[in-house]
Amino acid sequence: MNADARLKAALHRAVGLENDGDLFGAEQIYRQLTARPIPVPHAHYHYAQLLLRRGDYAAAWPHFMKRIEDPEYTSRSTANLTQPYLTSAAADAVAGKTVLVYCDQGIGDAVMCARFVPELAARADRVVFVVYQGFRDLFGALAEADNVDVMEFGEPLPPFDVHADLFSLPALFAATPETIPPPEWLRPDQAWRALWQSRLPADRMNIGLVWQGNPNHNRDAERSAKLSDYRPLFETGHNFVSLQAGHGADQVELPDAPPALQTFDEIAGGIDIRDGQLVNCAALIDCLDLVITVDTAMAHLAGALGKPAWVLVTKVPYWVFMNEGPGTPWYPKARVFRGRERYSWSSEVAEMAALLEKDDPIAAAAG
Repeated sequence: MNADARLKAALHRAVGLENDGDLFGAEQIYRQLTARPIPVPHAHYHYAQLLLRRGDYAAAWPHFMKRIEDPEYTSRSTANLTQPYLTSAAADAVAGKTVLVYCDQGIGDAVMCARFVPELAARADRVVFVVYQGFRDLFGALAEADNVDVMEFGEPLPPFDVHADLFSLPALFAATPETIPPPEWLRPDQAWRALWQSRLPADRMNIGLVWQGNPNHNRDAERSAKLSDYRPLFETGHNFVSLQAGHGADQVELPDAPPALQTFDEIAGGIDIRDGQLVNCAALIDCLDLVITVDTAMAHLAGALGKPAWVLVTKVPYWVFMNEGPGTPWYPKARVFRGRERYSWSSEVAEMAALLEKDDPIAAAAG
């Protein structure tokens, strides 16, 4: 085994230890890998996630920013921009400048980090925000600020002074759990909102459900649930609405699917989640009382709309959801249900069902 293979194997072992709950053992390997003069691809980012999950944001951000030296970043067209990469979002670093910001991760991370665009615009002269092709409408509310332009990849860029990927903004702002901006930036389409409101019962709680994440995610088997896992919720007498878009939506046709799930073709759509689906889904979420979801883009949509969400996360979750506690500083109205057993959600769903039997389930979950 050559040196590169040994380093990759060491990183793989560290990730495995972390997923198994051995945080101390994982951190020792991460420290060794990140101390090397030549970066080991992905090592800094994995170490950053460990630090972020335990709330050590100040120590995490330098490692987090090292990820832009990894091959998947250096091979992107944005790596060839001749203007300098932004190194800080401090007011004196961006004052009087036009800052180009572009999406670089999945749609969920983009929705989560979009809250920093108005913060940046308040300090810079102008922000040019480039989103994925076909997703201008979803992020259109950000362009209501006089000095924010929302564009799509492929459109000619205007002049700009510095640039950064959207996912880096929390680090460039040196965010801490106490200084993360409020998540609410998304405003629903009012025509769609009125339509959804007319199609929902007014005499019961309306609760959105999402059970399946991206099947291409390397931890999807333990991160996603099945619709049938939610059956105990349906005994509580509330109205449940499918927010499942694309993958997993076909589970409503299975024999073990819970009864009386309200579904809409405009949301289920095809295999790939499109802008129109998310715009429509945002308007529907805004009409609901609560969203129950695994860790997917829908959790971020609910947060960006300021809606309460109950989020099922793995025992070692995505860093946004931290290691411990019932909440996350990224979404103050979210209640986090942490997996006790890998590949099973029975305990967590039972806990949710018990809460839904109470007079005010959302208040009861908030504690």
